[in-house]
Amino acid sequence: MARPLFAACFIVSLSLLPGCFDTSPLDPMSQGEELVVVTRNTPTAYYFEGDRPSGFDYALIKAFAREQGMPLRIKVAFSLQEVFETLEKGEAHVAAAGLSQSTVRDARFLASAPYLQQQPLVVYKSGLLRPRYARRSCGSRPGDRGG
Repeated sequence: MARPLFAACFIVSLSLLPGCFDTSPLDPMSQGEELVVVTRNTPTAYYFEGDRPSGFDYALIKAFAREQGMPLRIKVAFSLQEVFETLEKGEAHVAAAGLSQSTVRDARFLASAPYLQQQPLVVYKSGLLRPRYARRSCGSRPGDRGG
């Protein structure tokens, strides 16, 4: 009696397992609608290598669109302000422009999990006085001694 009951519970448990994984494409947009992405023309986000679009953020969003089965259309913004205005107006679904998170942006837009954590680093020439305050050296130009 216990063995058939255990087997039945095991089979029911296995049948519920696929519900734990969300591998389905996006709901309303996956039906042939294109994914519109706003980005900036920068060396890491989006640029043209010869006649081909390239860039790290472009490669990520292109792979995402391919995985979702969606055609991709890129809109280029010329400033960060324009990136966020394009999102607010509903002219793009997603922004992929090497953006950093901030509390102000998080209040207005949903953000994904960051793919890169960075920490500021001050580099100075050996033999010179070590900068004590990053603020002082931030305003200096390359080649200047940033006290």
